[in-house]
Amino acid sequence: MFRAGAFAALLVLVVVASGALAASDGITGFGATNVAWNRTHIPDPSFAPGSVYDADPSLPSVNGHMGAHYTTVLHENGRVLGYEYHFTNRPISAAMRDVLRTQFPADAKTAWFVTKGACSQMMVTSATLGRALSTKAIGDRAGAAMVEFGSGSYGGGTYNPRSIDDALFLLLGLVPRSQAPGC
Repeated sequence: MFRAGAFAALLVLVVVASGALAASDGITGFGATNVAWNRTHIPDPSFAPGSVYDADPSLPSVNGHMGAHYTTVLHENGRVLGYEYHFTNRPISAAMRDVLRTQFPADAKTAWFVTKGACSQMMVTSATLGRALSTKAIGDRAGAAMVEFGSGSYGGGTYNPRSIDDALFLLLGLVPRSQAPGC
């Protein structure tokens, strides 16, 4: 049997945990709250705070430091709204699947995909992101994000759809494929 004090402490714990989940919207990749992002990613202390996460020695070095999965992370209005995601070389089809599965909520869909001379781009939409990013400060009711895939991201190589190693995530309103920005 619970004592009143123990029950009150349990109630506070449940309320706090529920609030933390609601505040994060369950999003841990693009569009995550800073709290959710920092809870699920490990900052790299070799760089400016909040800019590089998840060091990985299997990735090429960055400015003389160990490689990392996430670089140039943009924290804005309490959320992560841009970053570069680095991984080992893979075909564009595998890179697209990985990005949709690991960087977006489960309801994310590809609105369009286009290959350009120096990159390929994918517009992604998610109702979950739309709810999370529809605030006046952010204004993304469509829950849209642009993902730009590249090859040789550390060495400036030419684009090769069989050897993708980088995805750049940007907050960008839903635009038709014909209005895709340049690489």
